[in-house]
Amino acid sequence: MGRAPQHGRPQGGGAATSDHLYKAGLVSNFKRMTAQAEKEMKKQQDANTVFTCSSTKKIVEKKKCAAFIQIFEWLDSDKDGHISADKIDISPLSADLLEVLSPLFMEMEELSQALDAEEFVDAVGRLYDSLALPQKNILLLKPDKKDRSISNKRKHDPGHQF
Repeated sequence: MGRAPQHGRPQGGGAATSDHLYKAGLVSNFKRMTAQAEKEMKKQQDANTVFTCSSTKKIVEKKKCAAFIQIFEWLDSDKDGHISADKIDISPLSADLLEVLSPLFMEMEELSQALDAEEFVDAVGRLYDSLALPQKNILLLKPDKKDRSISNKRKHDPGHQF
């Protein structure tokens, strides 16, 4: 002989049980669909994410820092280690690079702010993080003045061949 149920049976018998099972099925379907949607979103995020190792990140950070310092040196018209809206030389910059850096220049002008090299690298780094890939490439892929003058000499020097 078995024991009696600890809690009485619900009134109405099978109707309450079937409602309970129907609701449990709905919850189960919802959880399964939510989990499937989360998996799909994670899959999309992983497809858009570039996985790199720490040494690659260090190389990229060094390249970014070197490029930003080079740009700062071009802009520092009086070579005093500071740039401001009043003392800046934008002539060495290409039109594309000037366009990419224009939000930073406008902010410097609005705030009447002078930047040293470290502050400039930090500000351009924050700007870099907000840019699309083509603009990021404009910041990083610009040759410095020496490379431009050397490549121009090579083009015009008939005795120098590779």
